[in-house]
Amino acid sequence: MVMPGAHPDSFPNTGGLDFSGATYMVPMSALLGVAIASMVIGRLSDKVGRKPCILFCLYGTVVGCILKYLFRFSFWPYCGFNFLNGLVSASVPVALAYAGDVNETKREKDAEIGVLVGVSMLGSAGG
Repeated sequence: MVMPGAHPDSFPNTGGLDFSGATYMVPMSALLGVAIASMVIGRLSDKVGRKPCILFCLYGTVVGCILKYLFRFSFWPYCGFNFLNGLVSASVPVALAYAGDVNETKREKDAEIGVLVGVSMLGSAGG
């Protein structure tokens, strides 16, 4: 995807970055957005509620994925929308807090949080 001309879906150019830099820039832009959002989303979900935050993250991710698709042939706009998509992809911390809120026993909390983290890792690994 980041090697110009290697595949029909490749970027026409990588905006001045070499292959290695471009390969790291694409996932880093999303992870930077997630890291920033993770610092804010917990306190925000305490104030406005868990459900509105999770729904905002889910709807924002849908919009972000559509924008990434529309700009898939332009490297820097793609990275920018990937970053914005990362900003609204911080639903896992809210889901973990929600699991802690709704389960009464420590065993139930641990089991549900384990499932949520496992599914999140599986989704990250699967793309």
